[in-house]
Amino acid sequence: MFRKLAILGWLTFSCFSLVASELTPEQANEYLKIPDTFSTSGEFVQHKHFKILDKPFVSSGFFKNEGDTFEWTTLVPVTSALIFDGKTLWQQESDGQLKPLLLAGHYIVVVEALVTGDIKRLGDFFRFETYQKTSCLKLLPKDKQMALIAKTIDFCYENSQLKVQLNESEGNYTTIDISLAAIDDKTRD
Repeated sequence: MFRKLAILGWLTFSCFSLVASELTPEQANEYLKIPDTFSTSGEFVQHKHFKILDKPFVSSGFFKNEGDTFEWTTLVPVTSALIFDGKTLWQQESDGQLKPLLLAGHYIVVVEALVTGDIKRLGDFFRFETYQKTSCLKLLPKDKQMALIAKTIDFCYENSQLKVQLNESEGNYTTIDISLAAIDDKTRD
């Protein structure tokens, strides 16, 4: 009988130690050790995985954050850009035309916070939990609107690199590998 109780106690303790613990934004920032000045510009490679396809769609490009303006530019497979001027989100087509995106403007703030490692701002939209990997956090949406972006987000920082995985409820997911980079002038134009 004592042996069964000891085993039950050990199993209970083991299960509780595997449960993720929720962190404040300050604790999350300390946990990942992201520098305050992580990034204002960089490059990304994005893999969009669909359950029904064998291979992901791959896109790549750069981002830059200058003052009130945040730009997310895709160079491959098609050149396009999302530009947020602090008030309006614009989509720039390959011909240079700008079109306002009225319904998606509030999401760009989240994208900007994700790719620049802004844990404090992410804390406005997500709860943080420790994750199975020591250099990662699981982000859980605080409301239904943010759950439209992803059911959960795996947010990892290691060796000066960010890796973000957006997990959708249908089983599809997107990984974004972000690295700091000097963007040469011909890429910007």
